[in-house]
Amino acid sequence: MPENKNTLHHLTIDFKYDKNYSILNKSTDARTYHNAILLTPGEFSDSVTKAPVVYKSEEIEKSQGKWESNYLNLDHSIDTLNRIGYVVNPRYINNCLMGDLKIYPITENARDTIALIEEGMINKLSIEMMTEDEWDPRECKRFATNLRFLGVAICTFPADIHTRIK
Repeated sequence: MPENKNTLHHLTIDFKYDKNYSILNKSTDARTYHNAILLTPGEFSDSVTKAPVVYKSEEIEKSQGKWESNYLNLDHSIDTLNRIGYVVNPRYINNCLMGDLKIYPITENARDTIALIEEGMINKLSIEMMTEDEWDPRECKRFATNLRFLGVAICTFPADIHTRIK
């Protein structure tokens, strides 16, 4: 049986750090879209349950600071390359949950999204959240309470048609 011996491996090419290497200089300047409308009061159906839920102004305002994460995604995707930025500075103003969107142009998806926004081809958002819904038997409707926001998705057909990026 052969004897175990430790072996040292040496690089055959010397590594030299080049501070001008292109990937280190790639722009990470975020494109910021101020005052995006993320959610307005109303009755909306989510894409999963298709059941209408009423989002009251008071509940949205009360929950405006409850963000468990603030990612900006494409089409509610959790794929790595579809996470393109963040929602920052959320606030409730003029009966709207608003925020600033920061998109980092470091992936092709992010750069394409910026181009589509700038050309006016996409301009809608869909909030990602969890709620505790309460049934009101008098109105025969469900009302969202205790909203907790998980992020925002850029999409084509949002439940809340009043959303906008710019």
